[in-house]
Amino acid sequence: MEEIFSFGVWLRRRRKALDLTQAALAQRVGCAAITIRKIEADDLRPSREVAERLAVCLELPAEAHTAFLRAARAEVAVDRLSSPIPPSSVEAPAAPSGVRRTNLPLQLTSFVGRADERAELKPLIAANRLVTLVGVGGSGKTRLALQLADELLDSFADGVWLVELAPLREACFIDQTIAATLGLREDSEQPMRATLCAALRSTQMLLILDNCEHLLDASAALIDELLHHCARLKLLVTSREPLNLLGEQLYSIQPLAIPTAEDRRSLDDLMQVESVRLFCERARAAAPTFTLSAAHAQPVAEICSRLDGLPLAIELAAAHIRHFPPSLLLERLQEPLTLLVGGARNLPARQQTLRTTIDWSYQLLDAEEQRLFARLGVFVGGWTIAAASAVCNESGDRRLSVEAALVALLDKHLVRRIKDEAGEVRFAMLGTLQSYALERLAACGEIEQVRRSFAAYYAGLVAQSEAALAGSEATARIDHLDQEHENLRAALAWAFTDAEPSRLEIALDMCSVLWRFWWLRGYVGEGRHWLDRALAQRYGSSAVRAKIVYGSAILARMQGDLVSATAHLTQSLHLWKDLDDRAGIALALNSLGVVAFNQSDYDRARPFFEEALTLYRELDDTNRVATALNNLGNIAYKQGDLHRATQLYRDGLLLLQDDSTNKRTVALIKTNLGEIARLRAEYLEAARLLHAGATIYLELNDIENILFCLNNLVELAIDLGQGDLAAQALGAADALYKRSGAARSPDQARDYERQVAAVRRQVPHDVFEIARLQGCSATLDQIFTQSMQTIMLESVY
Repeated sequence: MEEIFSFGVWLRRRRKALDLTQAALAQRVGCAAITIRKIEADDLRPSREVAERLAVCLELPAEAHTAFLRAARAEVAVDRLSSPIPPSSVEAPAAPSGVRRTNLPLQLTSFVGRADERAELKPLIAANRLVTLVGVGGSGKTRLALQLADELLDSFADGVWLVELAPLREACFIDQTIAATLGLREDSEQPMRATLCAALRSTQMLLILDNCEHLLDASAALIDELLHHCARLKLLVTSREPLNLLGEQLYSIQPLAIPTAEDRRSLDDLMQVESVRLFCERARAAAPTFTLSAAHAQPVAEICSRLDGLPLAIELAAAHIRHFPPSLLLERLQEPLTLLVGGARNLPARQQTLRTTIDWSYQLLDAEEQRLFARLGVFVGGWTIAAASAVCNESGDRRLSVEAALVALLDKHLVRRIKDEAGEVRFAMLGTLQSYALERLAACGEIEQVRRSFAAYYAGLVAQSEAALAGSEATARIDHLDQEHENLRAALAWAFTDAEPSRLEIALDMCSVLWRFWWLRGYVGEGRHWLDRALAQRYGSSAVRAKIVYGSAILARMQGDLVSATAHLTQSLHLWKDLDDRAGIALALNSLGVVAFNQSDYDRARPFFEEALTLYRELDDTNRVATALNNLGNIAYKQGDLHRATQLYRDGLLLLQDDSTNKRTVALIKTNLGEIARLRAEYLEAARLLHAGATIYLELNDIENILFCLNNLVELAIDLGQGDLAAQALGAADALYKRSGAARSPDQARDYERQVAAVRRQVPHDVFEIARLQGCSATLDQIFTQSMQTIMLESVY
């Protein structure tokens, strides 16, 4: 069989051999013509049904169907298929014309993806005389340019010509290199540039100048002159930064798409992701028996994500499949620059390892840009200009102009802008580039100094957040901390790796504040990990230690560890009493009451709440007074005194009626009043109040109280005989408990068992399981919105 490197090419040749247009084949198969077009362009893999129809419509012999179906689904390489052209259809080769219209190299591997880019670039090339593809090294600029050139060859009467500038080290040889490529001879009576302009003046040609970044000024000067003298000439340029010429049309080449959570749900969906398709095709080139099986799916998806969808990195990683299965390869990618070596010998040297590719870009930076690039390697989850300025300059050292150097790194595609939901401009670095930056930072001996500056900056950010986290501005501040979550982890990891006092002070100060963030956002397991490390230290003031011990108690309670919670709360109470901190004392007393309440020990819980209420009234803390009244209402509710419970809830709500800053407490009381309404069979009012509370908690992303609302939703659905809705809510709660690391307390666990038994009595087993799975995969907003609509309609009718 002649060499064919993609299923799309095989299909196109088979179709043409049968004298079918794409539309005619689509009509036979029963699909849209665009589907055939995408399959032939290798932008889409056919479904099994379409593949089976294709085998019949392409008139394949029965014995060839199995191989065809496996090749179509990317389970085996296309070289397993016979020639796409039946013997009777083979035509004699055309006689050579003697006219050479291109020097484009024959590509030895299939081209994967980039359908959107190709569709956008073709009209841009048609409309502009200079198009520059810019992107980070290894993003596939050259390969895309060559694919475009091959597809556009028939559009240029004088052909498409590739000029490779990467091997050049002297700008003075650019003109001669282009002339040699085009077969032009130097004229001793005029400069080579004049010869070029004269020769190209009337040609209709596409000239590709590949890898201009290291000769940028000279390339720009030549291109500008060609554009002014050669009206029919078009140029397609690849570079890691723009030429900055008038008339230049820039097009940024991003890494390939990486798998989302939705893509990972099935093998078919995963195979449509460009980075995964590239990995699988290159893996089969290294190991022909490789297939994307269920066992390999998640490791392969994670490899593509870990490598940021960077084509060169993915191809280098896939080559190792002959030695390592995907799961082991993923483990070894902890050191990507060390592993990703050994590219094909017939690739340029700069593309045979990832490190040399990145090093090529790094060497083109000036000293200030190199210094900033290396220092930015300490950031893990992106950064702001303010963060970069604080971390990358020593205190009082303004030798490094961060903003100017950052703009240069953006232009050279070594950093990128990322979206921030709050509207703040943030920047990030691909993971592979970050690994290289840290290597450079270590090599120049600055890594510890910059990491210390990094940790100090984020410790200051956390300290500024303390008051807001405990007050009305908690949501905005928590959102900001969530944006910086990876950087906070990195700062804590550095601060805890040494027993040196200044490091430990940073770690303990951060933990004493961040427990609220971990609690409210549901990072319970992670929070306990850091707080346990903090508690193991003998260092720190009593005030800081009291906060850490208290935070540990709150997270232990969320995990159902009420013994540890009680011990930590008792310790924090003693510490705050020693400090005569009445606000801290009241906080510990109230939480001791909550733990006793979770253990159904209401007689023990009541005096804790009452003492806390007295202190909060003395402190004139209206919000906390309302919270204590709510907690006393909970005891009355559990002991069957619904009248007293309602009165205590309403007293608390009345205190907050003109206070829009304490939405969390308002939501809590409304949700409890909704539960009272349910017990009185006032289902419409119960649904209204529950929806009001849940809406606030979803806005605040308050995990503990969202779980509380889901529990109440289950009870309401059971009362109304809506077993399927109750099962969905149970599934949503199960998923949220698992995702957050929280656990049900003993009384919540008993309620859960009772609820499951009640729902199973209302619906058949299969309905229960399907509904619970639907709840696991649905968004929380969907669960509450759809359930409330159904319940309110049920209540009305």
